[in-house]
Amino acid sequence: MKKRIDFVTNSSSASYLVVFKKDKFDEDIPQQNRYIVGRKGELEFLRHYEVLRSFDDKLNFLSILALNKDKYILKEHRNDLNDFVEKEFSYLTDKQKQSLKQEWTSILDDVYFEHTNSHLEFSYMEGIIKSEKAMIDHQSSWSENAGVMRLFESPENVKRFLFNKKSILIISDDGDDVEERHKFDKKQYEVYTIWDEDE
Repeated sequence: MKKRIDFVTNSSSASYLVVFKKDKFDEDIPQQNRYIVGRKGELEFLRHYEVLRSFDDKLNFLSILALNKDKYILKEHRNDLNDFVEKEFSYLTDKQKQSLKQEWTSILDDVYFEHTNSHLEFSYMEGIIKSEKAMIDHQSSWSENAGVMRLFESPENVKRFLFNKKSILIISDDGDDVEERHKFDKKQYEVYTIWDEDE
C-alpha cells in the first residue's frame, strides 16, 4: 500500500490538498444554525488545472469524499472496517485510528462546530451527488494511495485546510507540472495527494 504525503507526478489526473500547518484560522464564516453543504462553491472537480481557495470549494470537495467513503475501502473489508484499520494502519495512534473508523461527515461536522458553534447539513449535497451534479473526476481507493486517508486521520489538519486561507486545493490534469508551479516550503505546508487508481 502506498502511503504518500507529497506530490504525485506520474498520474493522468490528481488533486492536491495543500495544508498550511500553522493554527491560523482566518476564514470568516457567518454563524447560522445549520450550514447547508453544496449551496455555494464548486461542485464538479474535473480534469483541468485549477487552484481553489474558497471555504465552500474546499468543504464541497471534502464532503464529496466523505459521502463516498466506501469507495476508499477495499471491497473485502467493507463489512469489517475496524479490522481493516487495525491491520492496514497499525502505525497510527489510537486517536488517529478512531478518527478513520468514524463517519468522515462527523469529522467535518465536529471541525465546523468547533470553529463556528453551528452544524453542517449534508442532505442537499447527498441529493446532488445522486443526481451526478457533484463529483470528483478522479477518486482513488485506499489500496492505491493514502492521501485522503491521511488527511481524515487528523481533524486538526482538516480544520487547517478548511479555515486557513493559505490552504488551497489544486486540481490537475496530465501535463500540468504542479510541483514546478507550486514550490511549497515543506516546513510550512503538508501536501496530500489523491490520484487515479488506474495509474
